Amino acid sequence: MRKSHLSTSIVLALSSTDPEGVIHLISDQVRVDTGTKRSVVTITRTGKFYDPRYGEFELTQQMFDSIIKNFNDNVFGQEINIDIAHKPEDGAGAVVKRLFTDRGRLRAEVAWYELGVNKVTKDGFKYLSAEIHPNYVSNEAGTDGQYQQYGPTLLGAGLVTRPCIKNLDKIELSEAFLHDCPTYLSESLASKFSEERQTMWKQIIELFEKQLKGLKLSEKQHSALVKLLTDSLNGVSDEAQAKALSEQISGVAKQLSESGVPDTPVIHLNGGGLSQDDVIRILGEQAEATEKARQEAATKLAEKVKLFTDAIDKAEGLSDEVKKELKETSELISTEMSDEQVTKLAENQIAHGNQKMVSVQLSGLGFGSVAGSLAQTPDQQRESLQLQEQIHTNLRHTNTYALGQLRLSEEKDLPVFAQQVLAEFDRLHHRRIHAERMVLSGQGSANVISDTDLPVSVQREVIREALSDLNVLQLVQTLTDFSATATTQIPYENRDVSAVLGDGIVFEYGAIPKVKNSQRMDLAYVLPMKIAFEVSNELMHFSKSSVINWDAWGRNVATASRIIKELIARRLLNTMQRVADSFLAGKMVDEDLASQLQGGASTFKSAQFPVVAQYQQFDLQGNTIGTVENPIVLKIGGTEVKPFDGSGKQAAGTYYVVNSYNLGKFVLVDQSGTPKVVTTSDAKLSYSYATNIQKVDSDVPNGTTPEKHYNKLIQAIGRRKAIMKDDRFITPDFLLMSNTLNDTCTNAEQFVASMRRDGSKTNAQGDLEAVKSLPAYATNAPATHLGDERILMGQRGALTYTIVKPYTLSEMQEARDENGQLKGGKEAYGEEYNAIHCPVPIRNRFTSVLFYSASGR
Repeated sequence: MRKSHLSTSIVLALSSTDPEGVIHLISDQVRVDTGTKRSVVTITRTGKFYDPRYGEFELTQQMFDSIIKNFNDNVFGQEINIDIAHKPEDGAGAVVKRLFTDRGRLRAEVAWYELGVNKVTKDGFKYLSAEIHPNYVSNEAGTDGQYQQYGPTLLGAGLVTRPCIKNLDKIELSEAFLHDCPTYLSESLASKFSEERQTMWKQIIELFEKQLKGLKLSEKQHSALVKLLTDSLNGVSDEAQAKALSEQISGVAKQLSESGVPDTPVIHLNGGGLSQDDVIRILGEQAEATEKARQEAATKLAEKVKLFTDAIDKAEGLSDEVKKELKETSELISTEMSDEQVTKLAENQIAHGNQKMVSVQLSGLGFGSVAGSLAQTPDQQRESLQLQEQIHTNLRHTNTYALGQLRLSEEKDLPVFAQQVLAEFDRLHHRRIHAERMVLSGQGSANVISDTDLPVSVQREVIREALSDLNVLQLVQTLTDFSATATTQIPYENRDVSAVLGDGIVFEYGAIPKVKNSQRMDLAYVLPMKIAFEVSNELMHFSKSSVINWDAWGRNVATASRIIKELIARRLLNTMQRVADSFLAGKMVDEDLASQLQGGASTFKSAQFPVVAQYQQFDLQGNTIGTVENPIVLKIGGTEVKPFDGSGKQAAGTYYVVNSYNLGKFVLVDQSGTPKVVTTSDAKLSYSYATNIQKVDSDVPNGTTPEKHYNKLIQAIGRRKAIMKDDRFITPDFLLMSNTLNDTCTNAEQFVASMRRDGSKTNAQGDLEAVKSLPAYATNAPATHLGDERILMGQRGALTYTIVKPYTLSEMQEARDENGQLKGGKEAYGEEYNAIHCPVPIRNRFTSVLFYSASGR
């Protein structure tokens, strides 16, 4: 029941019917956090909207202020609920807890009921339609008998499925469930639907072009048919209709291909040169011809397959199992192959089968598989897993495992990257794996073997332990390229966020702008990572005179894997920081250091900081590739001072060490690395400094508690996140910092339970878990450039780590001292060939925060 008061435009609503004058605003897609059952949704934003049925409507910040005030004052007299499809009688899906504005957008924090969660996550109600009254009038008279007007007011909202949108360029809506009232669509949602339609068209046209490539059509015929489909799709928003149209034109294309006519006919599916009856006839004839051709091809293929299988069956010396495996290659046979080619394929397979029979016979004699295979066979894989289980069974009884220094992860829990690297290692060393498995299973000499080299199972377990517990690999793209030599290719997406010319509006016969995103490959150089170990006699656990010492075995594996993890982690972390700092880096040329060195000093600092680490690309032989990136050039008395390299082979003189890239601190040293005092009035420094960063002074001002001051650090993280999302259209998904800085963040006042902001929390141990909903990771690697001042923020997968050759230890050698004298021990070195690289176009996917002491610097 509803009654209007014309003089004051009062609306009396005794039911859930909307008051007159209400408008609906369909905002962006709704997302629900099923864990907290809370989320923030966008109601609308400032701007002008147009609907042909109702004219223009403008939303302003002043209207949003009124809506928020009326919400806080409970003008509507009840909770503002979110129902289902604007049917309050069906129950509420959520309740609005808070309204606020964010850069011209009206946003709401809502708490979800189970009904709402199910509707969003299971039933497809993914959009929010808010009900706003431009000038809400109370239905209750005041003490003066008047009905008060409150201005713009939020009355409620409804979860809706995707609206049926027509003619998106005009933003005209046809939504029965939204009643007969003005409805406005947010610009971002309209753009989303328009993009979906364009994407649908593009996919259908691409598939259509692929189908045409298999037909005998001239270039003009091909272009004409593609244009016909493109023009016909204009105005079609229904996917099923678009696909049917594509299939219809595809049938005509096949008919044209078989006709052999070189001319390009004029085709009109909506009347003109080709009627609907003609299309049906052409498609029928095409279907009949296709079926006939399929039957002929099947008969021809069966004859060729029989020729192939008969040849293998007649081969002598092959077991039935091997013949069965060889016949599986018949899937490669096609009707286009000649009988001679089929015979050649059979002969090749028979030769492969003979090699396999030899391999099986050698394996039975204890020699393992023959070398030269290109992939790990099922038998080799089975032997590797058997050896691994034998090793793990014994290691689970060691003190090293009991103390948690070995993970011994199950095979199913290994990252895919680790499984790929182990598979390549097993392929390279399958004969030694077979021999060691024989020994450990009791088929050898009672757990003893020659000590001429380090057992392959030690090397394999070092790889397994290192890659299964290297958490930083969760933040990078991990690849393998075992066919690479000196270089490898890194895939990445190059995204151009500049606006499309004319916002995509193209008039008849106008040039259509292209989306500038593209999938690209970038060249990365492979580098050899090598490190030498002095191995105790204990680690030589297979010996001629004693059985295996599993405790020593476990201790040495834990030590070696920890060193490998730290080396890889440090390289990855330092590369991330260098990449982040190099984006939009500033340049400083010939900065005067005279005032710092005139009185004699061994240390100095740059005016700008952080300093970007210089980078020189090398090849496998150590030759330089290209020029130095972000060079650091120090000149004292007009002579360039080189960086200290720690090799012990540099000539006597003065060198510099970057003591802290974060703070721009340098130390002058001699050739041995000892600090060296220098007095000069002529010292200049050229370098690059980071601007892709937010600096926060850690010094606590007088009158402020540390807990309150540390809130600035959390706010800085939020600002960098906002910059990446708004300016670069990149969503960061991790934070990286030292354990010390992690603990500092948790001391911020907002982490106190009663004051904690959503998205910032600690875990049960009190360690930082997330800031601004970004997961926080600790570096867990010593001597990284991040130090205790840097928080690195980025997008997973922007940096790539590619393994070309898995980690392998050399043969054991007698250990010698610096004079070349024997030491009575063993030495070995391990090497891994890999590439760590971030393409220049995607360096903007990193940024950072520097938390430093201004007074301490």
